[in-house]
Amino acid sequence: MNKSTALIEVSPAQAATAGLPAVQVRVTETALPLMARPLPFGGAYLSLSGPPGGPLGMTVTADAARPEEMADSLRDAGHQDVQSSLITWNGESLPAIASRHGEGNARAQELRVMATTVNEKGIWITISAAPPTRSLTPAQLAAQAPFAEMLAAVKVGPP
Repeated sequence: MNKSTALIEVSPAQAATAGLPAVQVRVTETALPLMARPLPFGGAYLSLSGPPGGPLGMTVTADAARPEEMADSLRDAGHQDVQSSLITWNGESLPAIASRHGEGNARAQELRVMATTVNEKGIWITISAAPPTRSLTPAQLAAQAPFAEMLAAVKVGPP
């Protein structure tokens, strides 16, 4: 894995102890003001949150191994403009989902990328930020700030 300065890292052993598939998850420092928490809730490797006043954050979780199942669960939870496609991340073509949720100042655009599958679980990177004026595809979101910067900072896999 990239040895840049880590903002947060969860080892395979820490993940396994928390009942998660044993992979390493590492986020390097970015120019974005993010506060990091390891193992913040059941099913999560880590979470990052931005400053108060706007939606900005990232979680890495173990969840559905099928992208269609994840998209359906987002629709069931009230997400709008749910779009699925493949994006290129770390040189691989991976399933990704873009969606919008919330209202008013709490409205957010989300990009979910399934980084890998382990033990029949998908390891999902979810980035939330203030939405653009129109819905974007997963590939469009992955190419624009702050989604691109956050995706570039996260690594999922062996140590």
